[in-house]
Amino acid sequence: MIFLGTGSVLAYAFNAAFQHVSHGWRYMVGLGVVPSILLGLFLFTCPESPRQLMYHNKMEQCF
Repeated sequence: MIFLGTGSVLAYAFNAAFQHVSHGWRYMVGLGVVPSILLGLFLFTCPESPRQLMYHNKMEQCF
């Protein structure tokens, strides 16, 4: 809940900052793309969970 509230406040702040900028909505969309790209890149560095390993019959790696 803290992150949802913080995200909403930051969105309002950025919206106010780009209010008088011509085509400011493009910057707002661009700012939202950056975390998505970072998440997609770093997703492959996350270790597999024990549940995922069990699903793929890799029981020896679970422990």
